[in-house]
Amino acid sequence: MEKEVLKRELSIPLHYQLMIILKKRIESGIYPVDSKIPNEMELCTEFQVSRPTVRRAIEELVEEGLVVKVHPKGTFVCNSGDKETAKTSESEPANTEKAAKNSLRVTFDSPLMDLKLYQAVEDFENRTGVKISIEFSGSWKNGFYSIANAIIEDRIPDVFSASNVSVPTFAQMGVIIPFDSFLSQEEKSALFQQGEISNCPYLYHDLLYGYPFFSETRLMYYRKDMFDMAGLPYPQEGWTHDDFLRICKKLTREEEGRWGYDYPVSLDGDTLQTLMTWIMQRGGEIYRIKNGRTEPAADEPEFAEAFRWVCDLRLKHKVCPPAEMSSNYSKVCVKFLEGQIAMMIGLPSFSVILNGRLDEKEWGVVCLPRGKAHNKSYRGGMPLCISSKCRNPELAFHFIRYLTKKEILFPYIKRVGGLPPIELYSKEEIISNSGKELAPFAKELSNSTGWAHYTDYYNIGEEMETWRMPIQFTLRRVLNQQISYEHAIQYISTSIRDIIK
Repeated sequence: MEKEVLKRELSIPLHYQLMIILKKRIESGIYPVDSKIPNEMELCTEFQVSRPTVRRAIEELVEEGLVVKVHPKGTFVCNSGDKETAKTSESEPANTEKAAKNSLRVTFDSPLMDLKLYQAVEDFENRTGVKISIEFSGSWKNGFYSIANAIIEDRIPDVFSASNVSVPTFAQMGVIIPFDSFLSQEEKSALFQQGEISNCPYLYHDLLYGYPFFSETRLMYYRKDMFDMAGLPYPQEGWTHDDFLRICKKLTREEEGRWGYDYPVSLDGDTLQTLMTWIMQRGGEIYRIKNGRTEPAADEPEFAEAFRWVCDLRLKHKVCPPAEMSSNYSKVCVKFLEGQIAMMIGLPSFSVILNGRLDEKEWGVVCLPRGKAHNKSYRGGMPLCISSKCRNPELAFHFIRYLTKKEILFPYIKRVGGLPPIELYSKEEIISNSGKELAPFAKELSNSTGWAHYTDYYNIGEEMETWRMPIQFTLRRVLNQQISYEHAIQYISTSIRDIIK
């Protein structure tokens, strides 16, 4: 049996994590009906936790009717009759239980809120008679913690959107279920016609835990008016990192409060994704697979050189505003709108904002400058997941398939500035239905790749939260000239190595 561990870096109580693991063992038959589960001391030893933690986990299993305590013999797995008795003996009326199975609670990130979504949900309700309750969480950058808190408070929704990098951890925790039981192998393989299934970030131990909802990639936004003022031609496909730096230097007028480029330095996902786009293009990686084992790669020369190159844009070449003037992605966007910076790496949704703020003669987008290692840009995405506490998983899957139908998804996702998932639809379909502003991003999808191509996190269950913090924290310290590059790389490498252990 694969060793299961508690993830102490997550804001989820250890007793709840342990309860989830024991529940999975019961449901999978590792602990068969009428068998005795390990005693408290054995579980304390296996998971390195205290007896009160083990007792709370077992008490929750007792409350769910999965185990029964028989003093002084131990704790035993209930048979199916015991489970049914436990369920029907609760104070909740049977008709309430039936109603719950004919309804769904669905949570989306707030930026996805749109009239088209409500219209689609209403249409589904009218067609099926199912009650759909739509709730909105915060930004995707806080989505992991929103779900974690919902788990703790026992209010996790039936279906929820998640950042692609959160899926492996949710799968390892047992809070979401795989879609494989709803899909044939042929259907599952067909989902990944645009790329290798082994590079899918929604997999965990080769099971599909996230259903593709939308895709994204990033392009370089540039201010045409600032290029015109400097007498420079607009950047074109095929430009390199050297071209980019040369152009930045010519665009920068620090005494006038104008710079060639800016990037976020806050402790959130946008900072990491922008930073890692440059690093990956210059050959750097977080992990490597050596002899079948996952090993850190942040201490290799490619990562160190790329990390320094990004920092030098601000510190040595001074083509970016000082670190104290830069913060998160939103503030970088404001600088672009106000004409303080000439270029920035941005999401497709920013084009929707620009279209209403600037004349099309004032701005444009182009593919990212190409690095010396490869010319891929970053691909992100957001899947929909089904909670392991969902009372009607088949209904949840039916709703997800409905929501991702072309005639439903395309008009909706276009309005919120996203792209249909490249796993479900061809590049040609996505381009032809994306509209003028989003078409350049759609074209770049086929020339982009996600974290799974550079890491093995989808198999080891590491959520991006665990390794982004040392990288971003160290980036800020270097930019504030608190530590040297050498110490920064050493710290990042040690942190990544500890995470793998």
